[in-house]
Amino acid sequence: MYLHTRNWILLPLFAATASVGTAITLETDPMGILELEVPAQSDALISLPLHRTAVYSGQIATVEGNRIDLVTTGASPDWSEDEWVYVADTQPVTYYALFMSGDLEGCYYTISGNDADSLELDLEEGSLEGYGLENQALQIVPYWTLGTFFSEQDAVTPSAAITGLGERSELHFYDQSAGVDLAASTVFYYYDGTAFGGEGWRMRGDSWTEIHDDYPIAPDRAFGFRNITDSAVELLLPGQVQMTQSTFVIEGHEIDSDIRVATTSMVPVSLADSKLLESGAVEGTTSITGLDADLVMVMDNSAAGFDKAAVGIYYYYEGASFGGPGWRLKGGGFLSLMDSVEVFQPGQGVLIRKVGDTSGSQALWQFLPEYLSSDLD
Repeated sequence: MYLHTRNWILLPLFAATASVGTAITLETDPMGILELEVPAQSDALISLPLHRTAVYSGQIATVEGNRIDLVTTGASPDWSEDEWVYVADTQPVTYYALFMSGDLEGCYYTISGNDADSLELDLEEGSLEGYGLENQALQIVPYWTLGTFFSEQDAVTPSAAITGLGERSELHFYDQSAGVDLAASTVFYYYDGTAFGGEGWRMRGDSWTEIHDDYPIAPDRAFGFRNITDSAVELLLPGQVQMTQSTFVIEGHEIDSDIRVATTSMVPVSLADSKLLESGAVEGTTSITGLDADLVMVMDNSAAGFDKAAVGIYYYYEGASFGGPGWRLKGGGFLSLMDSVEVFQPGQGVLIRKVGDTSGSQALWQFLPEYLSSDLD
């Protein structure tokens, strides 16, 4: 309904196995691909739910602050100092640590340092202590970047002008600033000329000689693909299925704010199954009209146009009237429950509009995709 996409799993979905004990076995995650069409002269809010191939799978021994010491039963990983740390020109890959089990399953953090058998993660002022991470599974995964994901896409229309004018594709990324209906904080276009350092991804407003092919794309953040051409284009979104629950940090602000979210699920997810309410990621309301409720806003990527309005705005009603608690659609009738509506589609971004909160609340939104449910074991 909201996204023109076709979805294939190329390898058996349960080809990956994991065991956590004194030793760990993690096979390659199954492969998948999404095919996504963006109309001419249009925006699409998309995500990259499939990740690049993990370069390491292991088991956590201990944690201290932002440091992880890994189990070295048998042989140490024997990494070089800062082997997993991005360095422009000499080490152009940014890596993250993905927790595969435990309380932080599905969470990821950029690697900021390492020695022979330990990792340091970029947690800002946070700490890994208190989450019971000992003996849990972990992977090291390279981020998708503008260069590794988009530069070879036939759907990307380059600009022949270093200024990024004319027919072209643009990528619009949004930071987590407070406020609603904010413009993209960062815009990229692909220049295919030979001047100013040659072809590569440029950032609007930055130096024309600065190439941003190494820019990492967060696996859980939705962003905009803008097709400024007169023809529809088709994006191919390949990668490996993340064999964990889907996890997203939802952070509130003092004023109403928009958060563009995505899931790592490869099947559609309904409002009820998303656990948005149970996790505390969104707050409901006792007003049947949705007053003072957090909103889940869905865009129609198959419709033409730029800066499109939402085609579906959902809120959770907590009262006892009009059929009792449940998800409602603004304008959809107070008696109509929307719990089963699959608003989260693979590769589709969704906007959550959080009501302003002076406490600066933060919630960890987690849910387990159906195909990873223990009920299917």
